[in-house]
Amino acid sequence: MASTTLTVTTTLITGGVVISGTTSASSDTVTITAAAEGPLDFSTLAIRVANPASEAATIVTLGIGTTYSSIALGTYAVTAASGKTIIIGGEDFEDARFKTDSETLVMTVTSATGSNKSCLTSFEAYQAPYSHSG
Repeated sequence: MASTTLTVTTTLITGGVVISGTTSASSDTVTITAAAEGPLDFSTLAIRVANPASEAATIVTLGIGTTYSSIALGTYAVTAASGKTIIIGGEDFEDARFKTDSETLVMTVTSATGSNKSCLTSFEAYQAPYSHSG
């Protein structure tokens, strides 16, 4: 399987179908892009990572942005253990650290076993509704 791109779903506004993507090879990437309604808002972004495999954990590494951060803080890696689901996000999610020039988030998927294979891992991206002042 190749790398994949997902558009974030704002289900509370659109009631839309969740778009999911999968990766299966080590070093595949998942790119999260904004919905048409507005920008990719890291403070309300949640990414669901499911690893249904029973033999290996999956490491998801969030890449650093290209010009938003003036300090090179580096990547951030989280592990989805075998047979587990994790959520990446929360109000402390750092868009200044991870958002790219093209307003996306890029994650690289590798196997925790050290081999060149990775588990079939699925991704879904959600964003709470946009706020505005009227």
